[in-house]
Amino acid sequence: MPQSPFRRLSAAAGSLALARTALAKEHHVWTAPYAFMTYPTAKQLKRYGSSGPYVGTSLTTRLRNAGHAEAMFNVASMKKVDLEASFTWVDVECSRSPAKWSSSRKHNKAALDGALRAYRDSGLTYGFYASIDPWQHLIGNARYQAPEWRTVGPAKKSTALAKCRTKSTQGGHVVLAQWWNAKSDFDVVCPGFRTDEQMGTSFHRY
Repeated sequence: MPQSPFRRLSAAAGSLALARTALAKEHHVWTAPYAFMTYPTAKQLKRYGSSGPYVGTSLTTRLRNAGHAEAMFNVASMKKVDLEASFTWVDVECSRSPAKWSSSRKHNKAALDGALRAYRDSGLTYGFYASIDPWQHLIGNARYQAPEWRTVGPAKKSTALAKCRTKSTQGGHVVLAQWWNAKSDFDVVCPGFRTDEQMGTSFHRY
């Protein structure tokens, strides 16, 4: 069987993911998968573009199928490490070669739409790790009304919390805010999303 153009989950990465899942179970913490969305390479588009839930031969259709295959690979990886989830965060930001987005917002959105359909087909809802400028540059003005996870970069917790009250990227509420320093990333749940019922919409608690 030919090897998938999508990267296989390495033994080291799989072991680390299993260990983190076990830790989450042991301490009963809130968890959610995080998937970095990329534009399909030419090799991925050739292999996956003609198969999937979308019928047709247009580039838009083939991009949707490739995006769908990418997300299904992610779902399979989640199951492989026994990660329970009903929600996933999808990272949409500029990326480096060989997974650069195209210069067409229409084509970028097609790949993203295919991936989102795969998550829905798998019983997952989703939100976006995204900021306004990168989102509009890559996707345009698409409005998914999904939860958002926003970052302020190398700043303070108070600056991150202020992001909870800023304009939405794609129509949804800001649920998480992030800041970081040279040593680590930090995240805080926005006010209004901290009860168990509210947290349960975007996370899973073991």
